[in-house]
Amino acid sequence: MVIATDDNAYALEWTLDQFFVPFTPNHPFKLVIIYAKTIPHSIVGHDGPGAADALPFIEKNIKINAFRVVEKAKEIYAERSVNEVTLKVVEGGADARHVICEAVEKHNATMLVLGSRGHDRRLKRYR
Repeated sequence: MVIATDDNAYALEWTLDQFFVPFTPNHPFKLVIIYAKTIPHSIVGHDGPGAADALPFIEKNIKINAFRVVEKAKEIYAERSVNEVTLKVVEGGADARHVICEAVEKHNATMLVLGSRGHDRRLKRYR
């Protein structure tokens, strides 16, 4: 199972509670968590006034955010005693679709779970 997580982490929590916690320690899936971080050039562009000056700050912010997402994911699966986890941060650019599809293929995933980037509030009306 591949979970594409973001800084919301709701999809990760939900998935662990539905597919892993009830089956502890015999989980039905191997878990791969993917965080597709943004490529700095996809935010700034390749050139233009001030792009070179802004790039180090943007790169630092992206790294800090990736670190936070990874630490939050580790905390969530450790709280639920899910131990066999592969956690990867990959560069995804402005559009993470390709990175996520590559992860599914690489790990022969039979299930993919995606976060909603915080848009789940709108979806709750339809449940």
